[in-house]
Amino acid sequence: VIVDIILSTFYIFLLVRLATSSDLYFSSPFYTFFISTGIYSVLTVISYQIVGQFQFSEKYWTVIYCQGVNTFGSKGATIGKAYIAFHRYLVIRSREFSE
Repeated sequence: VIVDIILSTFYIFLLVRLATSSDLYFSSPFYTFFISTGIYSVLTVISYQIVGQFQFSEKYWTVIYCQGVNTFGSKGATIGKAYIAFHRYLVIRSREFSE
């Protein structure tokens, strides 16, 4: 749990730095997909840790809510990674090899 929290904190810091960067390179579609996928991944990690704390007690509303957030985050991260892979494929197939 501690490792997940520490690494998620660093990942959140990286996402904030990328999102607030004034460099035009980081506003490309790849980084837009990367940041949105990262947000979904952080949601998944946080909600998984909350569900892990209450996994044996179904009476808490947080378990149902966090399971929904966990599922939403994992689906969003998967779709975001598929978009990144498709976008990379289009960049590689283009003649100028640029975004």
